[in-house]
Amino acid sequence: MAKAAMNAGADGIAAINSVGPRVYLEPPSGEPILSSPPSGSKNLGSGEQRRGGMSGRWVHGIALAAIFKIRRVVGPDAPIIGMGGVDSREAFVSMREAGADAVEIGSALGGLHQRD
Repeated sequence: MAKAAMNAGADGIAAINSVGPRVYLEPPSGEPILSSPPSGSKNLGSGEQRRGGMSGRWVHGIALAAIFKIRRVVGPDAPIIGMGGVDSREAFVSMREAGADAVEIGSALGGLHQRD
């Protein structure tokens, strides 16, 4: 998809942010842990379970593999913004080593206190 996007005239690639959606179950109870109905609907239909995307440090390894593969496919000149679980200097460096030209650091901000 990255190569097709670049061939179609994209200025660069931003990858990956999150993976999913899927159903996440709380291990002891086996109950779904997400509370939002699927696809923005107001109610769950028969047999539907709440699904969501996974982000943060849990996707960092997946993100690194994706950036590495994208770099190999699109070549050295296409700009790549790497994202997914960048919450430390080490995560930033590993993203750059995988081939990202720039790195988004949203996960690093997740633990900060938010003020008015």
